[in-house]
Amino acid sequence: MQDLVGQYFSLADEQYRIVDVRNVGSDAVIFAEKTDDTRSAGLPGHRRPRRAAFHLGDIAPYLSA
Repeated sequence: MQDLVGQYFSLADEQYRIVDVRNVGSDAVIFAEKTDDTRSAGLPGHRRPRRAAFHLGDIAPYLSA
């Protein structure tokens, strides 16, 4: 499952990058952060992208092979 870390997927017009994968019971939970190409770490007020959790089965169709 850790091979998914670093992969990107799009969902609802947003792009996400997988940052962690955890097994919770019998489910794999994917933690991903929204990507935003217009954001730069050097800009004032820079905030880290938000992290979201997904069940692997829900996003599997959106992952690149």
